[in-house]
Amino acid sequence: MSDDAPPFYAFLEVGTDASAEEIQAQYRQLVKTYHPDQGGSEDEFKKLKSAYETLISASSRSRYNRLGHDAYVRAVNPSGWDHVESDDGEENKEKTSSHEESSTDDRTASERSSQSQSGAETGKTSQQRTTNRGYDTWGQDAGSTSTSSGSTSKRSQTDTGDRAYTTESDYSDAERTNTRSTERTNTRSNTSTTGTGGYRHYPSAPTGETDTGYPRIFAGLILSLVLSSGLGHLGVLSAQVSVIIGVVAGFGLLIVRDVLTIRRAPTRSAPAIDPADALIYALITGIGPIILLAAVVQGNLNGGLAFSRFAGIVVGGPLLIGGIVIAWAVFSLAGRPLIAVTAGALSSLTAFVIEFSPYRFWIPFWAIENEPASVIAPWVSVGPVTGFTPGWAVNFGLAIVLFYALLGSLAFFLLGFSDLLRDGQCGGARVIGWELVAAAPYILVTTWVLSGNALWALWGTPPTTTVGAALVLLTCVWPPVVFVIYAISERVVRRVSTRG
Repeated sequence: MSDDAPPFYAFLEVGTDASAEEIQAQYRQLVKTYHPDQGGSEDEFKKLKSAYETLISASSRSRYNRLGHDAYVRAVNPSGWDHVESDDGEENKEKTSSHEESSTDDRTASERSSQSQSGAETGKTSQQRTTNRGYDTWGQDAGSTSTSSGSTSKRSQTDTGDRAYTTESDYSDAERTNTRSTERTNTRSNTSTTGTGGYRHYPSAPTGETDTGYPRIFAGLILSLVLSSGLGHLGVLSAQVSVIIGVVAGFGLLIVRDVLTIRRAPTRSAPAIDPADALIYALITGIGPIILLAAVVQGNLNGGLAFSRFAGIVVGGPLLIGGIVIAWAVFSLAGRPLIAVTAGALSSLTAFVIEFSPYRFWIPFWAIENEPASVIAPWVSVGPVTGFTPGWAVNFGLAIVLFYALLGSLAFFLLGFSDLLRDGQCGGARVIGWELVAAAPYILVTTWVLSGNALWALWGTPPTTTVGAALVLLTCVWPPVVFVIYAISERVVRRVSTRG
């Protein structure tokens, strides 16, 4: 980086030819220094953020390079950067430059009209630009201008859309404000891609396609159930064929809709989940599966799911409700949230501990005392229900944690995975691919159940084969598996894209 670099580049410590990836990486490093929470100055952090938002946007960066630092600060007034007063000569120079740009654009428009009628010299330097909802999506290098000088530099441009903005003067103040606001909102999603390419950090168009990120996996399951049931009631096809058609159609409709959306979208975002965040999600959703696999190792083929269902509903449910009621009562009296939560937790814990002492009184042990040891003791051995029973306490505690951990994990995965992948943007082919990977075992389970097969863990009846139990175990451990695979593969994609 040269010493005479413009202030925005110098502040970010990047060269004027730095790529968007380099600017973003440098910004993340400097945030650790300038952020007020890290001991930095509020004013310096504002300057850093303004410089980053300008240079990460192709249009803003081009304008900054063309006008120069002082003129850009006077025109845009970015946060943190002082307004620099200019002398009359500089103001006249800027006005003259603006007038020359407008005149040049008028000449360019006239030349385009003449070239369109005569058809002459349209192949010299033809560039096509597509405008969506009034914003240019034609990428141009930073610092380049669209002026023409003489017949040898004439160029034909084809503009489609409602309106093509070709000069900075065409932007209204409201549109500038909206552009900067949208770009700040999309800072996390500036990584966009087309097709199945690697991460390429292109800022999204200010008015590009957005996506609500509705739960596609869950929606596919519901559609499959409805369509399969409808075809089955018609009686035209066999039950197995009706199920297959219903499942394929249910998920197929969602995929076709997404593909059509991608084809219409001017920009398509890469998967928005950061690999580091994906590992955190894997740890959170992996609590239940770890307990589940521990039970399988101990010889419980369904991972203790039947016992966890009993413990979670019959024991964990009353403890949870009782704790909430007591916490609410204490909060109503004391008005202190911390004291209320502590009182509710201690009351539930006390009621739980009492049941594994000689003073037990409310857990219906009789309902499970005749069950096989592999069912009621999937983690540690238990003895008769007399006196102090720490083995029973451990098994009930793990069963309750397993029940609610799996419920939370599956709800988070089925309802939130699509939204995490898109982050409000229109997802590309890689996003749809990850959703198909995430949905695979749930599609198998749906097909299995709709075909008339029983699931051991859900209905409490042993299946004719171990396929049912295996499918349930797979769906339970799948969320952390997907997040781990995602984190590894997306890191590889990023490295390959950066090197390329």
